[in-house]
Amino acid sequence: MLKPVVQLCLLAMSLVAWPSFAHSPIEGVGEFYNGLLHPLLIPAHVMLLLAVGIWFSQQQKAYLPQAMIAGAVAIVIGLYCSDYVDEKTVEILPLLTAVGVGLLAVCSWRAPKLVVTLVTAFSLLAIGIDSGQAELFGNGKTLSHLGTFLGSLFLLLNFGLLSRRFSQVNWQAIGWRVLASWVTAASFLVSLLQYKGMA
Repeated sequence: MLKPVVQLCLLAMSLVAWPSFAHSPIEGVGEFYNGLLHPLLIPAHVMLLLAVGIWFSQQQKAYLPQAMIAGAVAIVIGLYCSDYVDEKTVEILPLLTAVGVGLLAVCSWRAPKLVVTLVTAFSLLAIGIDSGQAELFGNGKTLSHLGTFLGSLFLLLNFGLLSRRFSQVNWQAIGWRVLASWVTAASFLVSLLQYKGMA
C-alpha cells in the first residue's frame, strides 16, 4: 500500500516546474521550435493536454470539431493575455485545470456539447496564459506563440486520437481512466506544493 503512494509522490516532485528553468528556451533551435516544444517540455501542460485528450475519447465524435475550434481561439486569446498577467500567479492554473478535467475523465462523464466546448476552451486558455515569453519581442515572440499554438493543438489531438483508438475494449478504457486518476493526483500534489511555496 505504501509503495504506490511513494511512487506517486516521487512522480509529483519530478513534475514540479522549478522556477529556474520552467520556461527557459532551448538554445540554438529558434523561437518557432522553442514554441513548438514548449507544451511538451512543461509538465503541467502535458498533464492538462493528456487529461483533456483522455476525456475527449469518452465524448461523442460529433462534438470534437467545435471543441477544437473553440480551443484554438482560446489559446490565441491566452497567448495574447500572457503579456499582461503575473507569471507566478497563473502558473498554477494549468495544474488546477488538469485536476478538474482529470476527474471528469476518471468519472468517464459524457458531457453535453456545450460543456465539452467550454472545458476544451478553458483548458487551452490556461495553457496560453501560462506560456508567456517575456524575454522575446516582435517577430520572435510571434513565432514562439505560433509554435506553442500548433504544438498544443497537435498534442491534444494526438492524445485524444490515441486514447480513442485504444479504448475499444473495456479493459483498455479502464486503463485510460487509471492514467487519468494518476494525472489528477499528480497535478493536485504539484499544485499543493506550489501553493505552499515549495516549487
